[in-house]
Amino acid sequence: RTLSEAFGRGLTDERERVIWREHLAATDDPKPLAELGERFGVSKQRMGQIADRLKKRFREQLESSLGQDIRMSWQREADD
Repeated sequence: RTLSEAFGRGLTDERERVIWREHLAATDDPKPLAELGERFGVSKQRMGQIADRLKKRFREQLESSLGQDIRMSWQREADD
């Protein structure tokens, strides 16, 4: 089982699970946050906030497992 799968299995909030599974961890055709927001009756911006929080938590989990030198492609985009 990968760290990504383990992280996804540990999510208890329905919106977080959907964002993780259908947007962040989706390998084929990730769903847009606006579409996911419509499903839950919230804005794209709110779903983006939740996605950002998930990325931060996942990064923290990776760092605790693999060390702080780990770097992810979405992290580089956010840092630029």
